[in-house]
Amino acid sequence: MPQIDYFDLIDKYLRNEMTPEESSAFEKTLAHNEELRKEVEIRYDIIVGIRASEQKHILDELEKIDHQKLKTSKLKETTKSSKIQSPKIDNNKKNIPKYSWWFILILVLGLIVILLFLMTK
Repeated sequence: MPQIDYFDLIDKYLRNEMTPEESSAFEKTLAHNEELRKEVEIRYDIIVGIRASEQKHILDELEKIDHQKLKTSKLKETTKSSKIQSPKIDNNKKNIPKYSWWFILILVLGLIVILLFLMTK
């Protein structure tokens, strides 16, 4: 029997789209037709393989998404916990060198000495 005649029947059988009577008649034909039984087995294996492949692809995609979410989550945690703080620069304060303070201190002390000297005269 040619495969083309049974193509639609095999498809309906494997998709469980046959009525109980059609399914029973088809199974009786399968019991007596070795070539048809092999064709049904081949197509069944193909369908199972395709479904398994689709499931694996979906699981792989979900795993990629989970990995990306985990990576993003870790990056956010790292960024939150170890933010590098830039030094604060106060533009209102003038940067006066250390030796200037000594100069000012000596100048003030000198003025005090001069004032004391002038007051004692």
